[in-house]
Amino acid sequence: MESYFSNQIVECILDKREVNANLTHHINDFVDHRKDSKALSDTEAYLTIKGNKIPKRTTKGWYLCAELSNGKTEWMRLNIAKDASPIKAVRYAVANKIADEPAFRWWVTYVLEEEERL
Repeated sequence: MESYFSNQIVECILDKREVNANLTHHINDFVDHRKDSKALSDTEAYLTIKGNKIPKRTTKGWYLCAELSNGKTEWMRLNIAKDASPIKAVRYAVANKIADEPAFRWWVTYVLEEEERL
């Protein structure tokens, strides 16, 4: 999973484009977010295995609103948004102080570190 995610980050850095070919238009930026009742709470965010707390790797219940290159906006599930444009999704999460939410915390730090390393 890490090498796949690293490849997405590299492509975004080098090409300055989103890597999801299913999007008709490029994502200019993320402009809003929301979560529904399916989003994990802090008490549900971890699995405990042999005394170790391991974050659950899920983005369920979260949505980001993308401003597209055609001027329109589109709500997309977080898993789609982070795959389409991981760097922009991370920057939005940090700027809007949601990076510590369970759906973000397991991957945001990794993207920031990988972007810096690359």
